[in-house]
Amino acid sequence: MFLPPQSFPSPSKQILSMYKTNANLTDPTMINRAQAKASSYLSMVQSVETRKYLNSLDTGAENKLGHKELTKRSASRSGFQMPKPYDENDKSDVKAGTKLWKE
Repeated sequence: MFLPPQSFPSPSKQILSMYKTNANLTDPTMINRAQAKASSYLSMVQSVETRKYLNSLDTGAENKLGHKELTKRSASRSGFQMPKPYDENDKSDVKAGTKLWKE
């Protein structure tokens, strides 16, 4: 059965509940199990928070950057460089005094 998000206890309430439930344990194996469960829960909470943060960094990149910029960055990550768009007025690659074509 699916429960809506608001019905799940917050992490702090969950941890407090686990602590109260296991506060009077005396059996060493039960204490170790409770500690392992608490450690696992802490790891899960930290992982969820990290994932939320990383998703917030990634969300909306396609809206903030144009298609050309996304393609350029993707190519750069994989080791390729996109060629510069052709501009007939740009002569920065041509040495002074050379002709572009024969007359």
